[in-house]
Amino acid sequence: MQWITGVIVLLIGLSIPSHITPYSSSFEIAKKELKTYTLYQKDSLRKVEEALFVAQAEIADTSAPKIRYLGTDVVIDASATIDYAVPVIEPLQNKTVMVIGESNVNAGFTQYFGAFVKQSGAKYKSYSSVGISIITWCRSGRLKQLITEHKPDIVIFMVGGNDVFTPYPKYIIPDIECMLKTVKNIPFYWIMPPNLRWYEQQFGKKTPLIPVIEEVVGTEKSFRADTLSLQMAGDQKHTNIKGGKKLAELFFMWFKDKYENSHKDTIYTRSDTLISK
Repeated sequence: MQWITGVIVLLIGLSIPSHITPYSSSFEIAKKELKTYTLYQKDSLRKVEEALFVAQAEIADTSAPKIRYLGTDVVIDASATIDYAVPVIEPLQNKTVMVIGESNVNAGFTQYFGAFVKQSGAKYKSYSSVGISIITWCRSGRLKQLITEHKPDIVIFMVGGNDVFTPYPKYIIPDIECMLKTVKNIPFYWIMPPNLRWYEQQFGKKTPLIPVIEEVVGTEKSFRADTLSLQMAGDQKHTNIKGGKKLAELFFMWFKDKYENSHKDTIYTRSDTLISK
């Protein structure tokens, strides 16, 4: 009976059309990327606190912000001190700006971006979680909790860097949509994390995750940090403090243009008087 079974299996195998194979070339690429991702995750989670510590030490001479660790969550309690003029965004007066994201948020970006928006008279909140995926924010209820607790007027996401190896990015579209539904009518913007550039350098192509995010978020709401030339930390996946500062400056000017254009029918004065045109 065993030889009969063997013959049947052989005949079935021969009857399969040549263009149908158990593993397509794209699957082989995915396996390679998954292996790299596994190594990346182990390496990243081990080094991320070290990277944040280095960033903290580098700005020790500029009134470094306090960093509180809540498990893998990081909360920035203050902003870096800056000694140069920053353009004022008039519509931000008395508004609360909240940045929500992953570990790259804390590698210089939030310390400086927070200082910039505060000069416009805004309150600033920063919340991130090490190694967090897009799918976690809504499913865990964490995003809803943050929005309910802090009631931000503007939300800025820096999310997606830990989803770079998602084999089928379209599967996370419902999770992105859930995030946007959670913020409801609150103006939001999405920063493509700078470590997405690392993926392109590793594999010679852009991650398919980017167009999926832009499809849901909209290109006008997406800031492509992955296209910028930024100074990176030794792991090449997090900015160093200079890279984070440059990212904060470039995003701030982009954000200023976008946000002011959305309020161009209102004139703002520093005395907090609003005059509609």
